[in-house]
Amino acid sequence: MILGDLNSRCGEQSECIMTDGNVPELEDHSDFFTCPVDVNRPSCDKTTNTSGLKLLQFCEKYSLYILNGRMGTDKGIGNYTYVLTVG
Repeated sequence: MILGDLNSRCGEQSECIMTDGNVPELEDHSDFFTCPVDVNRPSCDKTTNTSGLKLLQFCEKYSLYILNGRMGTDKGIGNYTYVLTVG
């Protein structure tokens, strides 16, 4: 588990490389497995940034998954994890 403020905006991008919309593809292309989480990850923030793309690549490489939008009371929502208030 990795926790922290990573300044990563991932939008609704998936951590799994998709070949047919349902199955991630392994690097050697010789075998397939089912992604253990729903590959669709809802998020109120639809934007991505460079840090977000790097985080997605890291997650893919090490078989890690982003839980925002997938677990608990946030499942199916993907609420913002940070809101800047100007006062």
